[in-house]
Amino acid sequence: MRLGPRSVIALAAAALGVVAAPALGATLVVAAEGDPDSLDPALAYAPESWQVLVNAGEGLVAYRRAAGAAGSDVVPALAARLPVVSGNGRRLSFSLRDNARFGPPANRAVRPSDVKASLERIFLSGSPGRGLYRTIRGANAFERSPTAGGISGITADDANGRLEIALTRSDPAILRVLALPFAFVLPRGTPPSDQSRAALSSAGPYRVAAYRPGEAIELVRNAGYAAGATGPAIGPAEIRVDLGVGGDDALARVAAGTADYAQARPTPAQVRAARSDPSRRVWRHVEGATYYFFMNTRRPPFDDIRVRRAVNLAINRTAMARTFGGEAVPTTQVLPPGVPGRRAKMDPSRRPDLAAARALVTRAGAAGASVSVWGATGDPSPAVTRLLERTLDRIGLRATPRLWERSTMLAALADPDVDSQIGYARWQQDFPDGADWFPLLLSGSAIRTGSNLNYALLDDARVDALIDRASGIWAPAARAAAWKAVGAAVARRAPWAPFANSVRSDITSRRVSDVVGHQLYGFLWMKAAVG
Repeated sequence: MRLGPRSVIALAAAALGVVAAPALGATLVVAAEGDPDSLDPALAYAPESWQVLVNAGEGLVAYRRAAGAAGSDVVPALAARLPVVSGNGRRLSFSLRDNARFGPPANRAVRPSDVKASLERIFLSGSPGRGLYRTIRGANAFERSPTAGGISGITADDANGRLEIALTRSDPAILRVLALPFAFVLPRGTPPSDQSRAALSSAGPYRVAAYRPGEAIELVRNAGYAAGATGPAIGPAEIRVDLGVGGDDALARVAAGTADYAQARPTPAQVRAARSDPSRRVWRHVEGATYYFFMNTRRPPFDDIRVRRAVNLAINRTAMARTFGGEAVPTTQVLPPGVPGRRAKMDPSRRPDLAAARALVTRAGAAGASVSVWGATGDPSPAVTRLLERTLDRIGLRATPRLWERSTMLAALADPDVDSQIGYARWQQDFPDGADWFPLLLSGSAIRTGSNLNYALLDDARVDALIDRASGIWAPAARAAAWKAVGAAVARRAPWAPFANSVRSDITSRRVSDVVGHQLYGFLWMKAAVG
């Protein structure tokens, strides 16, 4: 899973006024620092690659192309409707839309056999996302030994436009991963090797007309596209991504009007400069990422719940978010804004209660205990770690910072026997659902030598039972309520002290008069109003 992008909540535009209607003949020009990791949907994983591919691909289902909480909704895309779920949640039956088509060069209808072949191609290509699809019956066997019949749990009926997916167990999260770019549908027979430069047929609103590594990517409107429930693309007729443009150069091009968007994440200083520049606009959205302090529930002093609760009472989340230079907002919750199940009415800016925190530490018999505070060497971790160190000292503990190179620290934390106590961490979701958070990061089953992501080593039967229950619910409202209950139970056990959600600032030219910030894909180019 990605550690350190991607529902997002749109916060504010830098400029006010009436949003102009999109100029349909316009070209959106993007200045990008480097090449995507891949333009093959099965192989792409970098956020920058997904930002390109969401325009040039489509799956059976998709995330609604909208800002805010609406962006977490799964809606039909190539499917005519959401699937009929039967067999105790183990069978999904889809019908494809009659007007679902591939554009050039295939120029034909999308068939169920294309969907089956594309899902099999995830395993044949060694996709980094293949682990998300292993609840499909027969997927593991196919990955070990591909056969002519393909994955046994996927049945395609081209004559009637139907597709069935059988699962090894009830897995409602499968709809969310079927909406990811890994599962975008390509014509049957597409080779499993990287097809980034192959001018693939797209079933989405745009297609990649040209890719010249190190130079440019050109996206044009897909002549074969008919919008489903995702709605039409309303933005530019063409999108050109100029590659190899460094951050400062990209922002200079935006100011000069030769580019419309700088794809690289700007620094806080660059954002401040853009806000005072009438030639540019700044747009902000909260990302699906949470910064938190984990507390090792198996090692003193944090094996005592009173000490963990003391840390949550004592930390100044507003001050910690401020160290990000405007690129974070304070939080008290595991789930970021917009993810179904996030609890309402939690005030992250409340004043720290140091007196109550000191009293808890004293009652726990932990006053004077030595604590090693783990953090990363990259900004803003050192500043945040120092703030935590001072806070722990003020509530009666004796804290010492220990800064690591980030990858080295993550490798150490993958071992549950490592001697950690408390430390700085970040998680960025792959998809907006509690299933991409609690089972991976806070369940007892996630504690595995060599691959541990549960840095707090929380192994609580009550929490695990609630996670199992929420994971099996299909109905969206009931599922959100169940994840809300998980979040409340986790908060009571206090294995984490969440303190911030990251904020993305996008800098565009004045030609761009509307930006939709999606929680997975960031700025949705297909929705841009340009001109």
